[in-house]
Formats: sequence, structure tokens, C-alpha cells
Amino acid sequence: MQYGTQYADGIVTTLRNEDIGTLREILSQPVEPIETVGIAPTFEQIETFSFHLPQASFVHLLDLFVSVCSVSDQFFICTVEQMRTLADLIDYIPLPLKVRYTFCISPINVESKLTAAAFVKMVRRFSSGQCLTYDWMMDMLNWESIGPPENLQQLEHLEKVYEVLDTYLWLSLRFPDMLPDEQPIREVCKQLDAMLQESVDNILEILENSAMGDARKGSLLKKMRERAQTQREKEEFEAQQKKELKMPEKRKGMKK
Repeated sequence: MQYGTQYADGIVTTLRNEDIGTLREILSQPVEPIETVGIAPTFEQIETFSFHLPQASFVHLLDLFVSVCSVSDQFFICTVEQMRTLADLIDYIPLPLKVRYTFCISPINVESKLTAAAFVKMVRRFSSGQCLTYDWMMDMLNWESIGPPENLQQLEHLEKVYEVLDTYLWLSLRFPDMLPDEQPIREVCKQLDAMLQESVDNILEILENSAMGDARKGSLLKKMRERAQTQREKEEFEAQQKKELKMPEKRKGMKK
């Protein structure tokens, strides 16, 4: 399901049959009114802080923003921790403020070594003025060694590779000149989609044979179902992003 598209409605189920009753009970309850809304610092706000504190690092600017920011009871500050985590990883890499801000709001989870290392390598290459090409991405991710997962460890690795490539597509909307190979990367994502879909079909058997706890199993299932969405849905979502960003197909980026 994807809010705001023709796929806004869908079907939901549970991992275990005995949880179906609980799900029905939850869905039958009225939706509680939203009392507070989360907001995140905009680039313009961070830019204002930077103007007055030109020597401060981006991490320091975020810390200052949180410490001095005040909001009404209807709002709360959110996503700053994720931004700070990414900012801390690339703090030493020279980047323009706007570019750094964009990288720090990237939709990537850097809790794993693979995604964290890939993110830093992508930013470093961007900073050097070199394009993030298809060949470079495939070499960085050691693509030739990747195949259909045969166990849980390989399944998780595949999901992380997908996340890195998904981040590439997100960044390519913002920096099309520096990440020029959107279509080839999208083709790779299609291959991963097929592998993931096949894995989802066999996931229960793989999980049942693993020593992983129930909570972790449920979390992995959720991730895999999210990643196994159709290419059509992704393209529609990204087309909407382009429209919202009001971007032309090509925009000047950093020169090679």
C-alpha cells in the first residue's frame, strides 16, 4: 500500500494465524485523533544557523538547533537523530552545506557495516567531483558475487545491498549529473526485486529453521515485504517526488 496513489488500499495479514484475531480487533477500533505532529529542521533553518556560526560543523549546528529550538504543544522535533548519525559519518568530508544537508536526509539505515561503509564511499566520491557511475557502484558492492540467497545471512545481505541502491535512486533525483546511471541501477533493482520476491515465498521456511528470536523474525519479514514492492509502484512514487521537487530531468551538479 502507498498513500496518495492508486495503491492506497490493500490487504494486510499477520505472520501467525493466531494473531489474526488481534489484528481484526485493532482495525475495528476508531482511529485516534492526531494530537502532535513531528517536524524536522529545514535547510533554510540550518543555513541561518550556519550564517551566524560559519566555523561550526554540521553536527554542531544540529545540536545547537535542538538545544535552542522551541515548538508549540502541537509539534515535536523528529528525525534529528537520524540526520546526526549520517552527519557524524561524513563530518570530515568537505561538502557544500546544501549538499551535506541532502546527504544527511538520505533514506538509508547505517546500522550495518555494509550500508555505513557504502554511504561514506558514495559521499567521498561525490566530494571528489567524480560521478557515481553504474560500474563504480557494482564494483563497490561486489555485485558479481551476489546471487539468490540460500540462507538467512545471505538474505539480510541482499536486503542491505538493495537499500544502498535504493538510496542511489533517491539521490539521483537530487543530483542527476553526479549520479547519472539511474536506469541501469533501476534494472539491477529489478533483478534484486525478483530475488527478494522469490525469497519472500520461501521466507517462512528459512526463518523457521533459524535460531533468530520471534521479534527479529517479524522485523525481517516486514522489511522484506516492504522491499518486495513492484517496480511500477516505485516508479510512480519517484515520479511524484520529481513533481514535488519541481525538478527538470537534468540539473547542474558538481563537475567531474
